[in-house]
Amino acid sequence: MITIHVKPTLEGGRFVKFNGDDPHVFAECVARLKAFPAYARRYDPQLKSWHVSADCTPELEDFLASAVIDFNAQVKRAAGVGGTGWRSKGGRDEQPQPRRAAQPDPYVVLHLLPSAPLPVVKAAHRALALLHHPDRGGEVAAMQKINLAYEQIASRLVARSNRNLIFCTSTRWRDSPRRHSCLCASGARSPA
Repeated sequence: MITIHVKPTLEGGRFVKFNGDDPHVFAECVARLKAFPAYARRYDPQLKSWHVSADCTPELEDFLASAVIDFNAQVKRAAGVGGTGWRSKGGRDEQPQPRRAAQPDPYVVLHLLPSAPLPVVKAAHRALALLHHPDRGGEVAAMQKINLAYEQIASRLVARSNRNLIFCTSTRWRDSPRRHSCLCASGARSPA
């Protein structure tokens, strides 16, 4: 059995990809697709898929209908438009993954500037938590966004302060290799 994946393109054409275990059926499907005019089809070896232009959409639909009848093929149509959405990993073809929603900027959620210090971030979180807490009539989703934004900003600021602390402790005066440069021969400090 062979599976034919079809996905629309931005130009109105279609991406066509074959998956199957029968090489004779696979070869016959490719041969039928190669019967399309040369200007209307193109093979992409990286994605292992065919691009059929919008001019041949009726012929492609006829081809898909005949493949279902002749080869008992299964046709899967993707709803998305644009790009191919197919990646090949280890010889295995995968369907496009749904896109994740973009995360809002945590500083915008807490109504802060990116230069805000940790005490200001804590105060803004507390004030918004008092307004939007579910026990006080707020929405759970709003409170989750506020908590997530606070956790992201606080973890960044704590990591930054830890990096600064490590930098400061490693470059203190007593750890400096030139700390003895200001000592006299007698061991007493020279007047600065």
